[in-house]
Amino acid sequence: MSVEAVPGRLFQYSPGLSAFEFGNLNSSKVLLFVGGLGDDLLTVPYVQLLSKEINKIGWSLIQIQISSSRIGWGTGSLQRDSEEIGKAVKFFKSSQAKK
Repeated sequence: MSVEAVPGRLFQYSPGLSAFEFGNLNSSKVLLFVGGLGDDLLTVPYVQLLSKEINKIGWSLIQIQISSSRIGWGTGSLQRDSEEIGKAVKFFKSSQAKK
């Protein structure tokens, strides 16, 4: 299996929480992708292809990492997950993410 670089931008949307934008469209139309169970940034194989397709219509795909991502799965609560997803939504709606 070969490993290749994935073009994009990495954000810290809250202390200890990261997100990866596939490409760099800087679009106001954003799809936030939250992986499941043990997923982490760049571990879901179809996300890059999905990103390429929605980029064609002017959307950015951003995969967020929350505390329960990867090895953190099962260590928190739905309440914490929803708060962290809310922080990502707030960040990407703000002008901070456009820099």
